[in-house]
Amino acid sequence: MVPAAADKSVLLLIQLALCTIFAVYPAIGLAGDCNRIDAVEAYKTTGKAPEGSICETFLGLAKHSGVSCYWEFAFRSNEATRFFHDAWTEVTSCQHGDLNSGSNPVNHPDSYLQRELVTETGTYRVAMKDKGHEKRTLIFLSFENRD
Repeated sequence: MVPAAADKSVLLLIQLALCTIFAVYPAIGLAGDCNRIDAVEAYKTTGKAPEGSICETFLGLAKHSGVSCYWEFAFRSNEATRFFHDAWTEVTSCQHGDLNSGSNPVNHPDSYLQRELVTETGTYRVAMKDKGHEKRTLIFLSFENRD
């Protein structure tokens, strides 16, 4: 017969294991899902934007070509914040490089948050821009080729 204290220990270990699995699963599931990044990288040749986004090509300050896509959300919504963090998780899970922690000053009346990853092939940016007068928040996912 197993003592009651041992049963409680085993039960506690099982609960801890389940909590760990549920906490880590979203990151594991996203690690293999690079659909948005793949679509942004291929946009210049396919013309197909990631689901729900609007994309444009651009020529950066250093004359490097790139693609920027954005998704529109309700102003400062939790959904926008989650999407921003999910997009950044996708970038860092699917690409390897150096985080650029420098701040890029912008002339913008509302809030602005940007994260940047510099890789061998180019720079990935995820930005969240609040547009108060338009009552919307935009989440951008951009890739600028190193050319």
